[in-house]
Amino acid sequence: MPKAIVKALGIREGCKVLLRVSGGTLVLEVVRDPVELALSGRSLRR
Repeated sequence: MPKAIVKALGIREGCKVLLRVSGGTLVLEVVRDPVELALSGRSLRR
């Protein structure tokens, strides 16, 4: 994968990515770790 794309998407070693084709275009999405996602969100506790 080109370094510029890796840097732009914030992909690190061990990150999971999803590759799919949509209308003749290759789409690459970073699959975020559920724990990381939970920790990065705002708290719902009051």
